[in-house]
Amino acid sequence: MAPDNDPGTAVPHAAVRGTTADPATPHPDETDPGTPTATPDRRGRAWLVLLLAGGFEVGYALAVGGSEGFTVASWSAVAVVFFLLTLFALSVALRTIDVGIGYAVWAGTGAVGAATLGPVFFDESPTLATAGWLAVIIAGLVWLKLADRPVEPDPTDRL
Repeated sequence: MAPDNDPGTAVPHAAVRGTTADPATPHPDETDPGTPTATPDRRGRAWLVLLLAGGFEVGYALAVGGSEGFTVASWSAVAVVFFLLTLFALSVALRTIDVGIGYAVWAGTGAVGAATLGPVFFDESPTLATAGWLAVIIAGLVWLKLADRPVEPDPTDRL
């Protein structure tokens, strides 16, 4: 049998990383990003990616409007690209942010952006009532962000 320090010796993954001798204990970088223990930096980046996904959603909605029912090829192609980008960015953000909160923020951001930019690009007329309800959606988005606080895991709750 080869000595422990022989390069050809199989060493448990965790021992290679130098974290613990117990291979069942994951390296801190390998924790599930969907768990509430995600670092604040990771959560902040996830929120930025979620806002980016919302921006792509706005681009998708506007491109669909410009495609006139997918009859204008150039706008249709732009819509497909924005659709793929928004779904990809949303899926990345939802690795860390709860699905319910993330989806609501994504949809709300897209709705507010499309309603705000619709009159700029299309023959749409915003009303005071529309502006008021968009303000309610924006307030809801802010409150959802504030509600997304990581929960400290209970050390006695082991799987």
